[in-house]
Amino acid sequence: MGVRSRVSDADLLAAARQVLLREGVEATTASIAAHAGVSEALVFKRFGSRQALVQQALTPVRPKWAELLVSGGDVRTRLEQVGNAMIEEMRGEMPVAMLVWSRNPTDHWAQHAGEPPPVTGMKILSAWFEQEMRAGRLRRGDPELLARAFSGAIVAYSMSEMTGLAAHMPLASTTFVRGLVDLLWNGVDPNP
Repeated sequence: MGVRSRVSDADLLAAARQVLLREGVEATTASIAAHAGVSEALVFKRFGSRQALVQQALTPVRPKWAELLVSGGDVRTRLEQVGNAMIEEMRGEMPVAMLVWSRNPTDHWAQHAGEPPPVTGMKILSAWFEQEMRAGRLRRGDPELLARAFSGAIVAYSMSEMTGLAAHMPLASTTFVRGLVDLLWNGVDPNP
């Protein structure tokens, strides 16, 4: 195997995610190193232990969709963009989350340092809804409830894709998100 001279920690974590999804949580550091094109020693040098590597690889980072949450502009369009980005991100993250959950289904977040990433995502979305409500671009209401309804529907759609249910009830993700935003908009339109 040719060893790549410069590989970032992000590259190693991405390789670990791919191998873990392919081989399961028992994947070896040797498999991960081979997939990344580096030596196993480098993996241990960077992460210290297999457990630390696996935990970091299976811990989602700040959601990419959060970058789309800027204030101003057309809220409906922004919400559609966020919903579509959430689904796209979940297509990659949902299998990893299910892998983590399968290791400890009763409280798999207990081992997580800090706030669980889904809670962080919910707080980010809630804060954006709150900001848009204060600016008068959304009708005043409970921003956390709106965030839970929106993200819950997105998660349910993503789960239907992951489990194969979507094949029995086909609906394009863009059509779903547009319909979801239209449905929610009836409750948050600042000018009913």
